[in-house]
Amino acid sequence: MRTVSRRPAIQAGPASTRALDRLREQDIDVLGGWIRQPRQDPPEIPRDLPGLPDLELMDLFREVNQWRKYLRVQLVAAEIDESSAAAKARDAEAVALARSGARTVTAMKAAAKQDAGYAGAQALQADAYSYRKLVGALAENLEGDAFLISRELTRRTGEAPADRRNARRWQ
Repeated sequence: MRTVSRRPAIQAGPASTRALDRLREQDIDVLGGWIRQPRQDPPEIPRDLPGLPDLELMDLFREVNQWRKYLRVQLVAAEIDESSAAAKARDAEAVALARSGARTVTAMKAAAKQDAGYAGAQALQADAYSYRKLVGALAENLEGDAFLISRELTRRTGEAPADRRNARRWQ
């Protein structure tokens, strides 16, 4: 079984927190109502998806969609924070290059790599990139699950209406 730690709704860095605050100023409270981490773990897709009763299939679809919404917002927050970290790393590099006092570009770059501020900014950028990639992988996996469920729903709605009514009558 998958486990989920109970953390705040969205893991947001300074840049994405500012974006969330701007939405809140417009009465769009993403963290307060629009998006919450679902209470249950992401659902496992049963091997016999066609054998699920209609109500269970719809519950499964609802759970997967709750996780999709949550992970999409989490992914966007991660992308915003990664972009912000990249900009800070570029700024720190420019400062380090200017501070180096070297005469050649090669010497300037070598000196910049030794700058603690630049190294720290690069480390933060690498962390933001890694986190965004992991959240992206989770979101992509969930999209695959949603596709399977959607395909099963489409197959069921494509059956003749009389067959569906008769099947429900005998369940």
